[in-house]
Amino acid sequence: MSEINDKFIPIEEIDLTGQLIASIRYKPKLAIIICFGLGFLFIATLNIAMVLLGAFVVGLSWFVNYSIKDRKVVDIYSDNLVIFDNEQLLARKVVFEDIKEWTCKHGVSSADALMLVLEDGEEIYKNTFSVGKIYKKLNKLIPKKESQAIKDEESSKSKLKFRNPFTKKNKK
Repeated sequence: MSEINDKFIPIEEIDLTGQLIASIRYKPKLAIIICFGLGFLFIATLNIAMVLLGAFVVGLSWFVNYSIKDRKVVDIYSDNLVIFDNEQLLARKVVFEDIKEWTCKHGVSSADALMLVLEDGEEIYKNTFSVGKIYKKLNKLIPKKESQAIKDEESSKSKLKFRNPFTKKNKK
């Protein structure tokens, strides 16, 4: 899996084509705003337990919002992806035709991530907490290259069929 290699070039040198569909950032801003709001609602109840819970949620939201550096991770265009490095100095353009398979992984102890497998076998792994947005956009643009869609297609071609025990048998 790669982060930075010789295919990453300065952002200014990338030939951007297509229409910008979405710009994915590292932190999920909407989730942080919702947590702030819920925390303040808990505090407004004036119940001591809810006030403590609200103070904890507001404090945690504040910590996440101001201590974790936000950065652009991926720009999704109508015909390609632009993947940025962590310092926002280099980027890589990946055309949809070069993608063999893609999936969004949900992390247990780390961030969620976008995984791409290119036609040449190279794997690209990009951490972000906004994989839901990436999944929705890529599933509209290149649904047949998603890992689960590929597995479903392969299993539908299988000659091995299982009979459902809860349906009536067809008599021939």
